[in-house]
Amino acid sequence: MASGEELAPGALDLVCAVCIGGMVLGLTGKNKVCRFLGNRYFVYAGVISYALYLVQLTPIMERPANLAGASLVGAIAVYAIASFAAFILYETIEQPARALILRRTKHWQVRQVAV
Repeated sequence: MASGEELAPGALDLVCAVCIGGMVLGLTGKNKVCRFLGNRYFVYAGVISYALYLVQLTPIMERPANLAGASLVGAIAVYAIASFAAFILYETIEQPARALILRRTKHWQVRQVAV
């Protein structure tokens, strides 16, 4: 794909459908797809996915996304920047906060409520 060309209409929909189909197959048993999606890199990508979602919503990511336009290389670059930012946020904020919350609440008793 040459620089400045746009993606074909519906191309992103097709890529998403194939990826989602692969994930569904990966969750349905012990097969090659399951082992592939279960490797530590994909699992870690799932762990930081919420941070990635939050990073993509920030105005900071708006400018790189506008600069990338519809080029594939630009889109990959923006995704790489967002993924790196999500990694930093997860490791420096989310993970330490989760550990702090667990340390402070481990002595709490859970009451059973009659329904």
